[in-house]
Amino acid sequence: MRFSDLLHASVQLRPRFLRSEQAALALGSGEIVADFVGAGWLRPSISEHRLVLYSMPELEKCVRRLEAGEEPIADDSVKRPKPPGEKRENPSPAAASLSFADQLRAMVSLAPLLVRPEQAAAFLGSVELLDEFRKSGWIKPVYSKHKLTIYSVRQLEGCAIRLEAGQRPGVYGGGDEKVLVPDPPVPEMELPTKTWAPKTPRKTRRPMPVDADLVEA
Repeated sequence: MRFSDLLHASVQLRPRFLRSEQAALALGSGEIVADFVGAGWLRPSISEHRLVLYSMPELEKCVRRLEAGEEPIADDSVKRPKPPGEKRENPSPAAASLSFADQLRAMVSLAPLLVRPEQAAAFLGSVELLDEFRKSGWIKPVYSKHKLTIYSVRQLEGCAIRLEAGQRPGVYGGGDEKVLVPDPPVPEMELPTKTWAPKTPRKTRRPMPVDADLVEA
């Protein structure tokens, strides 16, 4: 094995900036990139000479806002760009050797932040398990419009952690999960305090003596 092959296998870099097409891959769709920009959540770190780069930390902030339940609503003051997509490359014969630039690109590892349902099912290993997570309320899409459904990788990892901890959703837990709401605590009633007082002797009325008793006495 050549040194360059060993280098590719041992070194992986996490990108700091992403091109438009790479951002679309990281977020699962170019529509989401366009919505983020159109809502004013995201703007390119550099945009000139046909070069558009987005910051990875800024993309992560946008994803966290989606996970928190926010929706990217279009801002009239911001122009929504055309959704980026994968470029179609013309078929060409395989190069005999990789250039230095190609070797650098091979060292970059891009981990997605958002995924489509089929990718989420592949991450979990089962379509049925993803459905049970959704039915049991463990997870829900963070983006669902334009006939596009997107899940958060962070939330999928949270479901996997719960499953590894022994929790089971839906039918895998023996039936539909029910959220147990604890009964409200019963308020404790304060009993009146008793004050101690000495008892007075009870007065009894004796019968009046009759005449026979007086004579005998």
